[in-house]
Amino acid sequence: MSMMMEGPTAPPVLQARFSDDSTHIIDSDGNRVPLTDPRVVLVWTIDCSPYVQRLIVSFMRHHGIRCRVSADTGKATLEYAKRISSGRECIAFRSIAGSIIRDLAESRNPDEITIYYNHDQHGPCQNGAWPEIWRMYQHAINLRNVVLFSNFNFRNNYWGLGDELGNELMTAIVFGDCFDEAEGVLRCIAKDAGAALDEFNRAIDTVVDAAAGGIAPAFKAFKEWSRRMAAIPLSAGLDETPRVLIFGGLNTRLVHHPITTYFIEIGVIPKIVDFGEITIANESEPALRYNYMRGRVRARDYMRFGPVLLDFFRPSSDRRAVWEALRARLAVTLIEKMVRRYRRVAHTSGLIHDPHIPHEEVVYAGDRLVTSISYAETVLIAGRYVKTIESGAYDGLVQVGVFGCPPTINAHAVLRPLANKSEVPYVALDVEGPWISANQTVLLESLAVQARRERARKIAARTTRPSGR
Repeated sequence: MSMMMEGPTAPPVLQARFSDDSTHIIDSDGNRVPLTDPRVVLVWTIDCSPYVQRLIVSFMRHHGIRCRVSADTGKATLEYAKRISSGRECIAFRSIAGSIIRDLAESRNPDEITIYYNHDQHGPCQNGAWPEIWRMYQHAINLRNVVLFSNFNFRNNYWGLGDELGNELMTAIVFGDCFDEAEGVLRCIAKDAGAALDEFNRAIDTVVDAAAGGIAPAFKAFKEWSRRMAAIPLSAGLDETPRVLIFGGLNTRLVHHPITTYFIEIGVIPKIVDFGEITIANESEPALRYNYMRGRVRARDYMRFGPVLLDFFRPSSDRRAVWEALRARLAVTLIEKMVRRYRRVAHTSGLIHDPHIPHEEVVYAGDRLVTSISYAETVLIAGRYVKTIESGAYDGLVQVGVFGCPPTINAHAVLRPLANKSEVPYVALDVEGPWISANQTVLLESLAVQARRERARKIAARTTRPSGR
């Protein structure tokens, strides 16, 4: 870390920060600098779909804000993380920390005013302490014009840009989820995978370029992407090909690569749980916390509008807290509407196979198995498992748990009894990062064989089912 400091004897610099209204940066000289100033650069540090990252860069360009990506969970980045961490923290923290430190060491121009986008949640996971940790590190590295922790959300009115920026972020995430899903299909069953992926990437380039003009042109390009994908010939039908779901919360996005690569190589279509599923849960946090404090700890209580609306008219209520809760709950409804709209368009490509399960249904199902009051991913993971089994859409499930993340490991214990009773093949993997052992590869091999049998059973049941009169 000392390599990034002004020097061991350098006097403390004035730390850059956001203005009180979050619309400007107060730089290390005390000047108020607009976010559109060419010196200001936003660095996206969340390791997610590369398509999401590219779209976010383009949407930020729409607002005149420079943006680059430094988001990776590879070995080199995790080595960088060890400069400021023990290596025993959760994989999400190590990924973001490594990405920030790597960008500071390799990519940042000293003349920049650099803003690092970070994950912001109150807990109870260890990420609840991240804002304070990053403020401490910011003082420790003693660099001018660096903001190590930032996040745009409704509390800061999306940096003064309003709901438009929030909608663009969700659009990028949902588009990216659809692109990931379609890519997995093409890699497995396209007649000419090379030519198909070339067309796939050209069509995505069009969407990314259009996003620089905002949501309307991006959505128009997205519809064109779907139309172009429908013209790509496939060697087999989606209903004839075995499919597996890889799930386990946010961390799945950081460690799935060797798992998805393995399944693609053997012709089994992998689907990573949607990044949007986790994002919706984060958006709902103010509503959940508001209701928890008032004893509404069951999902069917805290997901309702009615009790919160009544609180608004009580003289003793904290109106601001009530408004934040209502807004968060409304956001879930509006995001769900957006997801359904975009996925309807994507379905016309013939490459989308995952049945969208509304957030409420996932939460309700998970709440029956584990208390929601922990406000951790265990509820979402459990609920996703139950609703996926009910859907019958997949022929196998891979649940990923990451050391250092109690919610994902706890989910193994919750789901194991259910998996033992289910006929759907299931494997639980405990990993430390984006790599798997030889023994874990054997488990995936076994799951793939079972998934093929499960798909064959479904095809046979469909073809032998008597037709109605």
